[in-house]
Amino acid sequence: MHFHWTASFPVLRRYLLAIGGDLVEAGRLERASDIFCLTLEILDKCVAGKEGMQREAEAGRLAWERDRRRRWPTEIRRGEEYYDDEPQVAAAGDQSLLQGTAGSPGLASGPVCIVRGTEEFGKMQPGHVLVAPLTNPAWTPLFAVAEALVAETGGTLSHGAIVAREFGIPAVLGVRGATSALRDGQVVAVDGSAGTVEIAGE
Repeated sequence: MHFHWTASFPVLRRYLLAIGGDLVEAGRLERASDIFCLTLEILDKCVAGKEGMQREAEAGRLAWERDRRRRWPTEIRRGEEYYDDEPQVAAAGDQSLLQGTAGSPGLASGPVCIVRGTEEFGKMQPGHVLVAPLTNPAWTPLFAVAEALVAETGGTLSHGAIVAREFGIPAVLGVRGATSALRDGQVVAVDGSAGTVEIAGE
């Protein structure tokens, strides 16, 4: 479903940019790409009417930037978001061993590379351990160079676990607070069978 839905995006993007270009010519928007910052309701009014919508577009852009910086919720239950960034350690008092869910078996170690979004994909280097809030199909190319995966969300049936198993790399999912507990360059040992991440050093 995800594949077929996203396959339509390039066509929809060209279509919307064409409409945006017409609205720029009509003096209702400053840039064609501003159309992506409008809701369908506002866009409908913009196309039907003659008033400009640049103020609404700027407000939409600010809301998008704000949402991009939001923390990922630890859990969503019945529409309510719950946050818990406190790292879950495997043993009382041992801050060097983080606990998660075993997602893909095996052992691997390497320096940490924290990737919080697509804009940071360029950070990822071969042999590094990918540490992320979550993954989805857009992240798949990173698995080809990752030594292992550590994700803050997900379980054995999540995208990260399934793709890690296909690539034959260890994965530990649901490691609460991993992106804040770990630092770029730290060496960690990932046990995808036990569901643990051991911090070995710098």
